[in-house]
Amino acid sequence: MGSVQANENIVGVGGVITPDIVGGSPANTAEWGFYTQIVGRNSNRSFCGGSYLGDGYVLTAAHCVDTDLPSQLAVKVGGFRYNGTDGERANVTNIYVHPNFNSRNLANDIAILKLDRVISNDKRVEIAAGGLSQYAVTGDQLSVAGLGRLSEGGSTPSVLMAVDVPLVSDAQCRTAGGSYANVGPVSFCAGCHKAGLILVRETVVAPSS
Repeated sequence: MGSVQANENIVGVGGVITPDIVGGSPANTAEWGFYTQIVGRNSNRSFCGGSYLGDGYVLTAAHCVDTDLPSQLAVKVGGFRYNGTDGERANVTNIYVHPNFNSRNLANDIAILKLDRVISNDKRVEIAAGGLSQYAVTGDQLSVAGLGRLSEGGSTPSVLMAVDVPLVSDAQCRTAGGSYANVGPVSFCAGCHKAGLILVRETVVAPSS
């Protein structure tokens, strides 16, 4: 099977969230046109990533926005530089957090942002139909991208970074403990214990080209 793309990742050990892209390299922006930076209304500095769904909607993680008001947030669709002015900017008008989101164990960690306009960017994420097993099996490479640190305690990159990591079985993931113990129907794991596991929760994925 081919690899899949997933743009929102949570990396950590023992339940600590540290959005790193360990071992990453500059992303091929042609493949990540849907990548969206979540920023403050009056800022260019990204604090979370998302996927542009088209029609003025962005998918992101609930833990990124559950305590914010729409008036505090904006996005940069196709923004690949950290704290840059690139990408198409739009303001957030509504935040729809999954009604069963649990901020303690991050179950149902998903939210939709409604924008004040439809972005002209023609790169939107392809929403996967069916479960992950239709696209990948344990050991297949998954592509993840973000603006997180490239190493534990390292600096933030200036441009979007990407890395390929193997899909890990639920059983292996649970051995990491912490929030990984709850991996199952609404989440999956990728990575390795040496570089850090990536726990992806209810993230839209699409076959990579």
